[in-house]
Amino acid sequence: MIPVETFLKTFKELRDRSPHLFSSSRENENSLYTEGIAYSKNCYWLFLGGWLQDCYYGEFLVKCQDCVDCTKIEQSSLCYECVECISCYNSNYLLKCTSVQDSEYCLGVRNSSHCFLSTNLDHASYVFKNKAYTKEEYENLVNAYKKGKSQRELYIEWQELCYKTPRINLVMTQCENCIGSELSFSKNVYVGFDLINAEDYLYSEEGGYGKDCCDTFLTTGGELNYECYGVAKNSYNCNFCVGLITCSNCEFCSRCYDCSDCFGSVYLKNKKFYILNKAYTPENYKYEMKLLKKNLKNSGNYSFNLMVDN
Repeated sequence: MIPVETFLKTFKELRDRSPHLFSSSRENENSLYTEGIAYSKNCYWLFLGGWLQDCYYGEFLVKCQDCVDCTKIEQSSLCYECVECISCYNSNYLLKCTSVQDSEYCLGVRNSSHCFLSTNLDHASYVFKNKAYTKEEYENLVNAYKKGKSQRELYIEWQELCYKTPRINLVMTQCENCIGSELSFSKNVYVGFDLINAEDYLYSEEGGYGKDCCDTFLTTGGELNYECYGVAKNSYNCNFCVGLITCSNCEFCSRCYDCSDCFGSVYLKNKKFYILNKAYTPENYKYEMKLLKKNLKNSGNYSFNLMVDN
């Protein structure tokens, strides 16, 4: 039996002394200076996201192409300086917009195209400062307005417009039985934020494409994960873990890949039945893990604090 004191000391040494990867990006092509990016091509200086092509200087991008200086956008193309947008195309300076095309300097616009310096519109087109025009009138107005002001002046005007405009307190797209904000295509989410295709989630932020997860952050494509950070790619039944890829039945593990039934281990790949980075037989693993969990609970150490405790 491994005493709790020995487990805590050994785990801390493994966690702190193991060499750390400089980047957790995975399966990319020609994508330099990225962190947490996967399945992407020709990307540069991006953080957290996947399925991207020709995107630069952004954070939290999913399934986007030709986007620059954007944050928290998904399924969008040819966008610049857009924040919290979904399914937008050929647009600049958008905030909290969905299904918007050929527009600039807008806030809270949905299912619309050719809008300029407008807010809180739905199914609109050729709108300048929240007033509709014909196509020709709109184009003439926008061209003349842009010629008369610098980009900096337009940006400041847009910022002031965003400050003054009332906003919806909860933003959801095609959700059912959800409480939270910035949710899309999700079901049965309680206190969730910035989740996509999430089902039966509790107290979670940033991620989705999974089911039955609780207290997670930056966790995608998994099921039955609890108190995890950065756990992805169909990981299953993991508790108190950081940075796992395609792992199952793991607890207190960090930066493990394609592993299952591991406890208190770090930087393992294709391993099974490991405790503190040492191999066990299936029978001994189950016996030791059961006792460890019981003793950690009794000592008050069975929590995510073990992963970050100094």
